[in-house]
Amino acid sequence: YIGGNGSNPAVESLVAAEGEISVCVDWVKKYLVPLSQVCPKHSFHSIIADLRLVKTSLQKGKALLAPDNLHAYYSSAVHELTCGAAVSGLGWLVFFQVLLGFACLPALAFTASCLVDGLASGHTDGREFRPVSREEQDSSSDDEEEKGFMVLYHAVFVFSAFMFAVGALMYFIPSTSIVRRITGTLLFACGTFLLTNSDLVVTYARMKVQIGRFEASNAHFAKSLDEQAAHIRTLQKAARGLKEVDQKFGGSVAQATKQVGKLKVTARTNVAMCARQLCRLYSDLGKDGIISSGQELDQSFELMGTVFGGIVEQYADREMSLRASLNFHPKFQKAQGLKVDTFARLMETALKEESPSSIPDAVKRIMDKVK
Repeated sequence: YIGGNGSNPAVESLVAAEGEISVCVDWVKKYLVPLSQVCPKHSFHSIIADLRLVKTSLQKGKALLAPDNLHAYYSSAVHELTCGAAVSGLGWLVFFQVLLGFACLPALAFTASCLVDGLASGHTDGREFRPVSREEQDSSSDDEEEKGFMVLYHAVFVFSAFMFAVGALMYFIPSTSIVRRITGTLLFACGTFLLTNSDLVVTYARMKVQIGRFEASNAHFAKSLDEQAAHIRTLQKAARGLKEVDQKFGGSVAQATKQVGKLKVTARTNVAMCARQLCRLYSDLGKDGIISSGQELDQSFELMGTVFGGIVEQYADREMSLRASLNFHPKFQKAQGLKVDTFARLMETALKEESPSSIPDAVKRIMDKVK
């Protein structure tokens, strides 16, 4: 189109639109008088002015898209920027990468090797360095991992060399296709970069592996700290207990155990006496001295469970054993109730017994004595 061959679809659309507007203007002029008579309040001259204004805008757009105007933009954007500055910039980038990879890096490796050899031989300022022995190096697993990374180094280098060769072939043997030229230039630049920096790719992979190990070690260390904290808290509790034993019982564990047993019996007796007094005060809902079977007895047991359920060991088993023994006793079945004092003694006995299994015998003894 710019060279005079072909047409621009945008210009064709503008020409078609301009023709349509011209037809509209002619139609309005032709029927201006009848339209003015039908719609006297409407000004059709303004419609003609607006259509001419649109037509002028289309003409300006068509002039802007003319080949002479587009050639300047095409030359600046494509030839000067893309084909000129971009390609030359990539060329200089490739040149410096090649210089760095094939001249500077080998020189650095050579000078470093000479420096290490000089330090190892002891001819540098009187300082002597001993090479690390095999026993001081990493374990066999680390050696195997190092071999794996060496294979990865070679694989990345081969891939980089292949990309460099393909990119160089497409770059130095250009085609008329702009897409192939751009693709070849990018492949050549990427291949050059990877060829001279292939160790960075493998180093990144090694870094990710080491970071994963570091995170796993941190997680294991945190778990170990939590376990050690739990052990320390247990030891602190034991230390406080031993300190109290030493202060109160002179360091004698046997005396402490004996005293704890006595305190346990005393506490159980006090709790049983409290239960007996509580039964006498609050279990007789009818104030007749009798606890009837059914709701009154259930409420009495519920009251005892509320007060002593959280402080008496195996209270639920004790209550169940007391209920079963009481319901199966002939005197209770016959009277369908029992005196408040009798229930208080039964409750006291149930809480005082060492084990719930001994409660039925104690209940039978008390109920047999009831008149």
